[in-house]
Amino acid sequence: MEKTKLYKYKYGFYPFNLYIVFGNDPSFILKHFKCYYKNEDELNEDFNKSSALTMNATLKEGLLYGVLIFFNLGCEINNGLFVHESSHATKRLFKHISADINDSETFEYALEFTFNCCVESYNKYKKISQIKKEYE
Repeated sequence: MEKTKLYKYKYGFYPFNLYIVFGNDPSFILKHFKCYYKNEDELNEDFNKSSALTMNATLKEGLLYGVLIFFNLGCEINNGLFVHESSHATKRLFKHISADINDSETFEYALEFTFNCCVESYNKYKKISQIKKEYE
């Protein structure tokens, strides 16, 4: 099983964090975050039928609130999935700060930031995985 890896970002001056995780172990969520999942059975059921899960969550270490995108490495990871989950995450940001989602220019910049963070995180994850394989 590949190691689960967490990447953390700040949404600029917004009081909201972005957490991006790549892995196969959904229990990582309950170990490191407070979120609406209260038990592993419910979480595993949703995770096993999804390419990714996006939810509001608080990182237990430091109690930093934000949005978590957990990408399921058992599924295909691609730019379409990044855009889809980035849209969910950006909508959660806008709801949290009571911003008008119809302010399209602001939304698009936040969406672009989220998407770029997904791509950057995945590239870092792939690089780490490749280095590990070379030394195994």
